[in-house]
Amino acid sequence: RIGMFTRKDYWRTFLPKLKGGAAEIKHLLPAVLHAWTIMMDNDDTAHKAIKVAVEMSVRIDSIIDAYPDEFVLPAAVAHEFKGAVFVYLNQLTWLANEYNTQGLLLFNVTVKAHTLAHVGLRADQLNPRRTWSFTGGRFMLVCRRIVQSCTRGTSPEEINMKVMDKYRYALHSVLSGSGKFA
Repeated sequence: RIGMFTRKDYWRTFLPKLKGGAAEIKHLLPAVLHAWTIMMDNDDTAHKAIKVAVEMSVRIDSIIDAYPDEFVLPAAVAHEFKGAVFVYLNQLTWLANEYNTQGLLLFNVTVKAHTLAHVGLRADQLNPRRTWSFTGGRFMLVCRRIVQSCTRGTSPEEINMKVMDKYRYALHSVLSGSGKFA
């Protein structure tokens, strides 16, 4: 449904964003690929590009899932990962240019695309699973709570120091085994 991606009342004025955390939607892509393969127009170049992009995204996820504990991917796998990343980014960029210049805001190339390119380039030196966080939302929640607790009654000049002090104490507590982040 359109409500899973944007607001129903003005959906053509904003780029769509699948609502949900990365860990929640990570394994949704094979189903999306299956549905798209059935629904797509095989004569439409853009539809073919969408299929290739989703296929590459599925392949990227499957490589990440297949090597959870290795610090470095095997050379052949790293090469395949890098190829899948750059084919995906190529298709995404082409699709964004193709649709967005027509005013159909459907594809968004964000700073995460740039980060993904670097992850792909370094896949032979460090397992991408160790560089990309699929569950960073929890950490952002912790940080937001710390910052919120530091802003009340604190001058803007002192907020950064107070945040870092609280974070340092909390991290010390967690690492020393005497506490946990709530």
